[in-house]
Amino acid sequence: MKKISIDPKEVCIILGKSPSYARKVVRTIKKVLGKKKEHPLTITEFCKYMHLDVEEVRAEINGTQYVSRNINDKQNRKAS
Repeated sequence: MKKISIDPKEVCIILGKSPSYARKVVRTIKKVLGKKKEHPLTITEFCKYMHLDVEEVRAEINGTQYVSRNINDKQNRKAS
């Protein structure tokens, strides 16, 4: 089953920042969205606020390798 929420520990890893900074980011996003402390922050909400690609973050959290779906990648594979 794939995870849909994100916690400060994962934010810390995604952003490469300290745990205290990650907690602050999560608190700030929840405050802006009007969420209560005990309500989870979804990956989509986090990505929209931080302007990150949802699929890349989901792949990192769910432990899978993100594969870019860029047209240039397909053309490069055909040329090889």
